[in-house]
Amino acid sequence: MTEIASVLRRESETFIDTVLALSRLIKEMFGEIDGDRCTLVVGLGNRDITPDVIGPLCTDSVLVTRHLKELAPKDFAFLTPVAAICPGVLGTSGIESADYIKWVCDNLKPQRVVIVDALAARSLDRLCRTVQITDTGITPGSASEIVGAL
Repeated sequence: MTEIASVLRRESETFIDTVLALSRLIKEMFGEIDGDRCTLVVGLGNRDITPDVIGPLCTDSVLVTRHLKELAPKDFAFLTPVAAICPGVLGTSGIESADYIKWVCDNLKPQRVVIVDALAARSLDRLCRTVQITDTGITPGSASEIVGAL
């Protein structure tokens, strides 16, 4: 888990420093990447509820390239194939997010899946400054119980 206190102070280099730190952590977790295999980015959460919208907002910003790699592989050889989904929540879709993600993974067969979700916090000091990165999976609604586990 990483805390990024400078985000709240709006320091000039905060965004760049945050991106670089997260990038380094994610690269370490992924290890060697097969440039021809797809990465699936999943944004969990409810677009209609402000504290739960971080996953959907993240997928809105993902540069999806899987289709480009398939349609014009020579022109886009420098890109890694990326796909993104935002399954919504059971209350609005009628489908459990895990079932949706499993179906997509069974058909897409990505090398890795990156899931972005809001993180509950027990302390106000952690709001807007805590990022949890794990390779063990997540359990909906349990973030406050697993804070600190990497």
